[in-house]
Amino acid sequence: MKKLPLACLPLLKKTLPLAISLLTALEITPASANYINLPSTNLTPISLTQSPNLIAQIPQPDNSQEPTESDNWSPILIAIPFIVIGGFVFAHQMGFIFGLVVISSEEVGIVIKKFARRSLSAGRLIALNNEAGLQADTLAPGWHWGYWPWQYNVRREPVVIIPQGEIGLVVARDGASLPPERILGKVVACDNFQDARKFFTKGGEKGRQLGILTAGTYRINTGVFTVITSDNAPQLGMQPQELKLYAVKPNQVGIVITLDGLPIQEGEIASSTFGGDHAARAAGL
Repeated sequence: MKKLPLACLPLLKKTLPLAISLLTALEITPASANYINLPSTNLTPISLTQSPNLIAQIPQPDNSQEPTESDNWSPILIAIPFIVIGGFVFAHQMGFIFGLVVISSEEVGIVIKKFARRSLSAGRLIALNNEAGLQADTLAPGWHWGYWPWQYNVRREPVVIIPQGEIGLVVARDGASLPPERILGKVVACDNFQDARKFFTKGGEKGRQLGILTAGTYRINTGVFTVITSDNAPQLGMQPQELKLYAVKPNQVGIVITLDGLPIQEGEIASSTFGGDHAARAAGL
């Protein structure tokens, strides 16, 4: 420790008594010089038993855990059954009150009218003029109004799909009678059997059809037409391979034998034209 210079001793002798007098006036002793006593106030101690609300005001430690993802999904999972049931009830009420029928993009609506002022004529199965019975016109995808359940029965049938490399055969349930010399109905322009009304108004014939369906998707009234595909062929007396496309390899020819049509002229062994109303019989080559 460094010693004070001698020149400071006279100054120290003069200021030391003044400093001691100041500390005595403030009631501060050198031992407690680092502390300052604040003036006391008349505070009344508060008992927790006398003030129960004070306990509620004391912050309590939060022991709850952070909400997990499953906790966030719980209300939604609980609400799903009620939403589904409510949707079914709403759809049923809309159908009952307003006759609403909704057809999806992969469906065809087949309409059966339960009663009407007019009935079908004898021998007819398909209604063309709003008679009671199976209607020729179908419902396209979308919302349709006025089909009240007490008057109509609407069936939603899937569209007809013919896979690549296959064909579909068609059988009409109604139409004009076939001539005795033919077993297949004539070809009628009816948008590949998708327009049943046009099929009947243009003279479509009942039974197996000469026209076929190639690969594609078709909106066909399956109440009017039965479409034979490789999927349902066994149930209809055919084999799935009979509906496959025939492939003629290079350096080969294909010979066709028809089982329907007009007989060939006398002295001929093959039809002069392919197709039409002539029956062709192939000679062995």
